[in-house]
Amino acid sequence: MPKSRVLEKQNEHQENKKENMSANQETQTVEEAKTIEIIENDDHKVTGIFQTFYEYVMSAINTIIPALKWLYFISKVYIIWITIHYISCQLYVHYCVPTGITGYLLSPFLVSSPQCKALRWAFYNGGNIIDNMWNYLGVWASTQLLKIE
Repeated sequence: MPKSRVLEKQNEHQENKKENMSANQETQTVEEAKTIEIIENDDHKVTGIFQTFYEYVMSAINTIIPALKWLYFISKVYIIWITIHYISCQLYVHYCVPTGITGYLLSPFLVSSPQCKALRWAFYNGGNIIDNMWNYLGVWASTQLLKIE
């Protein structure tokens, strides 16, 4: 097909398309209006979904932040007691229970010294506090699972 004939066919096709559009112009504008209305309604639905999601997230944040602050405080106390317990045990073994036969012979005298009493108090009470914290954690977890209020 010659090039001029191809161009004529394309022009005819475009003219037919324009005629069809002008004949159906009323219908297309109504359809376009419906499409625009649907899009606007969907935008409101999407905005509503985002608003609901935003409110949900903000509510969760406002609930979680105080709990995390409390948990941070409690964990600091727990870590401090673990550190006290660990260090006091290591120091007690080093200063109050020397190795060898001399340590065995000196232990009755060293046990009653003030530094050994303080270290013994620290690791004994530190161990009890760590045990109690595990008990508190277990009770709290049980109440959360059983929803006892």
